[in-house]
Amino acid sequence: MSIDGAGGVSGADAAGGVSGADGAGAALAESALAAAHGLLRAAAGIESVAAGLVLPAAGLGWTGVAAGMYDAAVGELTGRAADLGRLTGAAAATLQRHSAALLDAAADEVDERLRRLRADLDEIAAEALLIALGARDGLGAVLHTALPDGGAGAEGVHRWWTTLPLPLRARLAPEHPDLLGGLAGVPVAVRSASNERLLAADLRRWALPRGPLSVEQARELLAVRATAEQLSRARAARDPVTGALRGAALLVYDPAFSGGEGRVALVLGDAASAEHVAFLVPGLDSDVGGDLTSLTDDAGRLADAASLDAPGERTAVVAWMGYDAPELSDVALEAPAVLGARLLAADVRAVAATRGPVHVTVVGHSYGSTTAAGAAREQPTEVDDLVLMGSPGAGARQAGDLLPGRHVYVAADSRDPVSWLGWFGPDPAGEEFGAVRLPAQSADGAHGLSFAAHSGYLDAGSESLHAVSHVVVGDVAELRRTPPRDQVLWGLLGRDPESGRRGATYGFDRHGLDVRTG
Repeated sequence: MSIDGAGGVSGADAAGGVSGADGAGAALAESALAAAHGLLRAAAGIESVAAGLVLPAAGLGWTGVAAGMYDAAVGELTGRAADLGRLTGAAAATLQRHSAALLDAAADEVDERLRRLRADLDEIAAEALLIALGARDGLGAVLHTALPDGGAGAEGVHRWWTTLPLPLRARLAPEHPDLLGGLAGVPVAVRSASNERLLAADLRRWALPRGPLSVEQARELLAVRATAEQLSRARAARDPVTGALRGAALLVYDPAFSGGEGRVALVLGDAASAEHVAFLVPGLDSDVGGDLTSLTDDAGRLADAASLDAPGERTAVVAWMGYDAPELSDVALEAPAVLGARLLAADVRAVAATRGPVHVTVVGHSYGSTTAAGAAREQPTEVDDLVLMGSPGAGARQAGDLLPGRHVYVAADSRDPVSWLGWFGPDPAGEEFGAVRLPAQSADGAHGLSFAAHSGYLDAGSESLHAVSHVVVGDVAELRRTPPRDQVLWGLLGRDPESGRRGATYGFDRHGLDVRTG
């Protein structure tokens, strides 16, 4: 008998060892030999993956503690692979020894020799299984310890991900959804697949019998169910121009965030290939369980309008419910907007880091406009256009403080009381602020302040939806500008040239071109 370089039995010896065996001994010998060769192939595969892991570290030039941890994890993994190879060789050698002996054994000795063979192989198989499981867990250790440090950002993570061998990426995604789902810099499709696994696990977990729920648990359950429902709805939606399924992805998923209010970002369309990506940010007192449906509806109307306005181009709209929006009692506080802006800026950067150049627009409504403005200020190189709808203030003195040399737009219905507040800085619709004001009057032509005017900016057919859509697809050359307000004090002494004007309504003709209908 000879052992090959990988620790296995040579083909000739294996054939000779079992050719003369008969009955139970021969069957067991053949079965065990097949298992041994299967283990050999597994060992070779693990060694190949482990060898490939060394390349990303060198390519990224990691140094210091991170590089040391990475090398240690890879060393452990390759060691386990070598141990597995040795054990499979031992299993094959044991097989050869016992199967050859079976040929010469008297009938009364066969049972005893078979018992010893089973015991030997069981012991080897058990040890091999432990090592194989350790090798699998070693892959997780590599993933956790070899990531670039926080200073590398989404771009560093993306470079790391793209240098990983394809087989390793394919294994890591299903085995470690808890890490990849929230890892900025990993492709949107990979994050979505990971988050959908977490969502499916949550649905199974919440389906189990349980006692009374706490307030936080009840909120989290609503967030889980709302996410599943809206993801399913978004997946079923069709592009109004092509009729094809638009597609959807779950970019962010954390239903336990902020006591069960949840943190979710649902992408309508393909953020990896779209020429235009818009982030839609909600305002006061919004949470996943109670408000993801309405936000997804708004995002869907905006995505439809963008597709019709630019039928030859692709647009993705992100329904971003990704921060702890304040309740009414805290609406005068700017802290939630500051914290939310950082989260939003990170998610914008995470998408931008995984693809080529893209036109990004951030659209914020009400308190969400303050959050959106802060994100634009955090990431001025990633955000091309900013739209503030019904804004109580942008937290800046003028538009140039948010996007230098770029575009800030404001949609403010003259009847919207929130848009007159100027709580977080000058009125964005005022001349002093310096933003481009979009037409945003409601079509009913009514007079007087009304909170109904605050919630209709993305209503179907509205002139504000028409205007925001054109900003999202970068088609603003012929968009009508609206004169700014002259505001003195919270609207009490202000004057709005738009006051009393009935807003236009828009539809689409049989060719898909948007036309003014009123």
